[in-house]
Amino acid sequence: MKRNIAVVTHHIDIGGVGGGVSVFTEFLYTILRDSNRYEPEIISLATSAYDSASVRLVAPRTWSKGPQIRAGSWRNLPYRHVGVTIAEFEFQRYKPRKILDDILKEYDLVQVIGGTPAWGWVASHVKSPLCVFTATTVKRERVSRLMKEKGFRRLWLKAMTRSNIMIENRVLHHANAVFAESQYTYDNLKKIVPEGRLILGKPGVDVNFFKPSASKKEAYILAVGAFSDPRKNVRLLIKAYQHLCINDKAAPALILAGTPPQPEDMHYMAELGIDKKIELRKHPSPEELAELYRNAQFFVLSSDEEGLGIVVLEAMASGLPVVSTDCGGPKTAVIEGETGFLTPVGEAKGLTDAMQHLLDDPKLRQHMGEAGRQVVEEKFSFRVAGNVYLEKYDELLAGESFDLQR
Repeated sequence: MKRNIAVVTHHIDIGGVGGGVSVFTEFLYTILRDSNRYEPEIISLATSAYDSASVRLVAPRTWSKGPQIRAGSWRNLPYRHVGVTIAEFEFQRYKPRKILDDILKEYDLVQVIGGTPAWGWVASHVKSPLCVFTATTVKRERVSRLMKEKGFRRLWLKAMTRSNIMIENRVLHHANAVFAESQYTYDNLKKIVPEGRLILGKPGVDVNFFKPSASKKEAYILAVGAFSDPRKNVRLLIKAYQHLCINDKAAPALILAGTPPQPEDMHYMAELGIDKKIELRKHPSPEELAELYRNAQFFVLSSDEEGLGIVVLEAMASGLPVVSTDCGGPKTAVIEGETGFLTPVGEAKGLTDAMQHLLDDPKLRQHMGEAGRQVVEEKFSFRVAGNVYLEKYDELLAGESFDLQR
């Protein structure tokens, strides 16, 4: 008899490149479904002050209705979306509520997937085993945002951050198992999570979907992500690319795939005179994204902080060398000088030099791409990464461990 698992998550209902949380949700759902032992269901949480299933202070018509449950489909996967009371306040989105408690009590185990551990508090009332997956902590995640905000918005964000830190500490002590996305995340949490409950739970990549191309149709440099997020530091990438274009007049175009940069960052491109050489691909479909990876010369990431960077794994699975800032998580996958280069955080020259090195040496690009593909097959395939989760669920539910057939 299959056991039921609630996969509680957020950010699954946006198009195209939905970020690490949505990609991980799809990965976990797939390994559970294909295990022939567990039956997963996705429960989506409100993440915005504009959430249509929530009670909102600015929308009086929602006051008498209370939080709503709505059914939906994302990438052909069914889910139930659950609203919250007073969606404008961030900490409210993390709080347990009866409407969600009534759903979660249907399941044998609850797995919460969040960018930070605070999301796990929504399931703190359930009696079933509670597992939490996290990429980073709220304090580390918000450094870039806090630096960018000013005035009241900065004060508000600082207050919300302090509240979230208290919540996530409760979650980390309450959960039966905490899966850390990378060694970087694991090291940051090991002094907080009770002994025996912290597990290195690296995400998996579908190596049959993301795979190398026999021949490149085009020549470009690729970056993928939510470039509107200050943590991604797209200006660093823009500056480094400008230096590359100055040094190498034949430098290929740069494609930014995902959520477009903020208007001020677009203006910055124009100021530097490289806006014509940078192409935006807004929210590509999974198939379009896989094609973009396959035909790129190499992949570049300019973040200030990453729990791991699933886009790094997708690029490596596609046979691309990776140039990344040494921003925490990427070191779990990128082997310096073997599968790519790790450069100092915030330093444009390091990114420029690494990109130039790869452009000048086609044989090195090929070697690094092949080595990266091998690393992903051995350590980050669905089968390898998925077994860590399945074995822990078996243990918590007192079942026999088994091997994922994928």
